[in-house]
Amino acid sequence: GRMTPEQYLMYDKLASQYGHGSIRLTTRQTIQFHWISKGDLKPVFKGLDDVLSESKGACGDIVRNVTCVPNVFNDPFLVEVEKTAKSLSDHFRSSANAYNEIWLDGKQVNVDEERES
Repeated sequence: GRMTPEQYLMYDKLASQYGHGSIRLTTRQTIQFHWISKGDLKPVFKGLDDVLSESKGACGDIVRNVTCVPNVFNDPFLVEVEKTAKSLSDHFRSSANAYNEIWLDGKQVNVDEERES
């Protein structure tokens, strides 16, 4: 997918701060963090949100993303392919707000409280 330099730098910062420096690029044009503890999920999601990125659709039975080849030579055909891929991606993007309500409400996760339940 598309990523700005600012977004990449945030992913790198979050991986260094919360994921033992581990960051993985996947064949589905996504980035994976490893070793993020449950108590650090909200600050990680907040960091992604700060640079207009997200982790929606990271798993489960949903449309994850739409990919297309990079158009480094500005080929007119690939310009159209890229427009179609963007249109499909926008069409399938979830309009539910649960992600924001759960993860971006400004409250910290109380790990000890969750372990007791």
